[in-house]
Amino acid sequence: QLLDNLEFQMFAGEIFGLVARNRKGQKEMVDLICRNDPISLGSVWYDGNVVNSYAYSSGASNKVALIEQKSHLVQGLSVVDNLFILREGFRKYFINEQVIFSQAVRFFEEKGLKVDLEKRVENLTELERCFVELGKALLSGCHLIIVDNPANYLSQYELFEFQQMLKKIRKEGISVLYVGNHHQELFKIADRTALFSDGHIYKVFERDEKVLADLNLSTDLRAHLEDHMAPYILEWKIMSTENDQDAEDDGILHFHTVGVGNLNGLRFILHRGECMTILDKENKIAGDMMDLMTGKKRCRSGWITVDHVTYTQKKAADYLDEGIAVIPADGVNRLLFLDESY
Repeated sequence: QLLDNLEFQMFAGEIFGLVARNRKGQKEMVDLICRNDPISLGSVWYDGNVVNSYAYSSGASNKVALIEQKSHLVQGLSVVDNLFILREGFRKYFINEQVIFSQAVRFFEEKGLKVDLEKRVENLTELERCFVELGKALLSGCHLIIVDNPANYLSQYELFEFQQMLKKIRKEGISVLYVGNHHQELFKIADRTALFSDGHIYKVFERDEKVLADLNLSTDLRAHLEDHMAPYILEWKIMSTENDQDAEDDGILHFHTVGVGNLNGLRFILHRGECMTILDKENKIAGDMMDLMTGKKRCRSGWITVDHVTYTQKKAADYLDEGIAVIPADGVNRLLFLDESY
């Protein structure tokens, strides 16, 4: 019910971008690509064969790998154990660790995957973890890799390195379904890009329609290419205030040149009735802000006010009593009692 006449196709060796306006139907779509669960209408083809249809669903898994913010590696084990031993079809009773380690080193060097294979999984950086999951997918013979919003958990440098690797494996005939939230991010890497919303694809931008990120394009050509996106973009009207003093008076949350961790003199005012988005390009400050608002850290410099009253670490420790709700990234598992009713 969450997928509405969904229809698209991908080609071998293609990076297909999916701009997701919302997540409604996205998980169901990814699940259907990975596993052949029952569907009411239509059919799913993979690698040239019908693997699922309204008439028959086997429930079997397809050779598809998903790389997302959640790790799919087993913590507490080495990278090599995750690559070889925890692989479907591995049936050896006696394991020569030196042999499989040398095989892993050779394979990662051939693919250009830069990972310290002597690390335990829990000590990997986010980029290394993505490279390990990518290497595991290639070892398993996956022809399709689904990448879900890597900009949410990789820094700008890490994102660039990961995208370069995706372009490299594309040349080997591996296809990539790249899901993101912003069209300009996807236009830089994808061969074709689709607009996905509420379980339906509204438009597929072919190669000649994309807004390319080439700075050598003329201003007129860039404006012409942006026109293709115009019908699908809503204007974001920002509320204006009479003067700076009015803005200060209307502020419910105020960061006064706050410094702690990766924050270095952060200043902003959140007004009443306003929704403010902070673009954390390096993916470094969200944790520090969350720790400040919940009392796990205190300001090294500057201060925070809520309703024009200083928000101390003691008050932050009882943030609910201060009228502040905090929703973490993993809100369902951390905030809800799954055995209880709503």
